[in-house]
Amino acid sequence: MRTSQAGRRLRPDDGLLGPVDRVASNLSALVRTRTELRQPGRVLDAIRGVREGPDITPRGRDVLYRDRTFEANAEHVAQERAALRPFAVGGAQLDALDRLVRDTRALGIEVLLVDMPMVEDVYVGFHERGEADMARYDEVLDRYVAASGVEIVRARDLEWDRSLFADSNHLNGAGAARLTALVAEALR
Repeated sequence: MRTSQAGRRLRPDDGLLGPVDRVASNLSALVRTRTELRQPGRVLDAIRGVREGPDITPRGRDVLYRDRTFEANAEHVAQERAALRPFAVGGAQLDALDRLVRDTRALGIEVLLVDMPMVEDVYVGFHERGEADMARYDEVLDRYVAASGVEIVRARDLEWDRSLFADSNHLNGAGAARLTALVAEALR
């Protein structure tokens, strides 16, 4: 039901911030579309008619991270290490990024890449080759940005206090607010 038009208009108990979210969504396209911005492939599929658009809630997705403070628990550490082994940059991942950028531009939509922030001293350690993996990522990203002419927000290059993260690579509400401001500035 949540994917139907009527279901998207339903408002479960939003709590204290629900009304604020609705007002902010009415005033800001960035706030209103934050769910879609997190999953651009789903948006393109919806535009193409491949599937119905993303499920939209007043507070967007992943609200469970909003109130979290930094924690590097054993479960998250194990999950990230497993996901990053083996770590490779280029190949299928780079091809998918390039297709997404080309398809999006073909629809007349400007593309803005965001190099997401992380708790670098923790996250880099999840990689088998540590700094060497990150250097390879930076090299491939720089080359892609130069070749494609796509604009990028290099949020990862800025200072990010741990208080802005829920874990090593997910922002909490305060971190998301800072990133939103950076993206909004880049879009001006």
